[in-house]
Amino acid sequence: MFWNTKKRARRIDELAAAAYNSSFLGKEAITLDFCAWTPMVKALFEEHGTTEKGFTDFKEPRMFAGYMRYHHSYEFIAVFVYSGTQTLVTGFRPPEDYGQDIASLLKKSTFFDQVIALIRT
Repeated sequence: MFWNTKKRARRIDELAAAAYNSSFLGKEAITLDFCAWTPMVKALFEEHGTTEKGFTDFKEPRMFAGYMRYHHSYEFIAVFVYSGTQTLVTGFRPPEDYGQDIASLLKKSTFFDQVIALIRT
């Protein structure tokens, strides 16, 4: 049991690091050679997520997306698309740092919707 917990934690950190690296380096996407199944992504957003909702689960294409921070980084959108035995990971840094006021939250939501529309096209 310990091995599975340790391996799971390592995979979650790999997912978070890949999303951060994609957003920081401006890379389009990073491919990981394992499938990020729902409980793993849920655990990632419980640990690193920055919104009350956590993440959004999309059915087509099969992906998860949400705002997160990796360690003490800036807030960014992490997107995980998976198929078979691989996970495509990408991150998007918002054009500005958002506050907690209603105008900032609306901008944050709009940017999230724009990212999802971009990925779906």
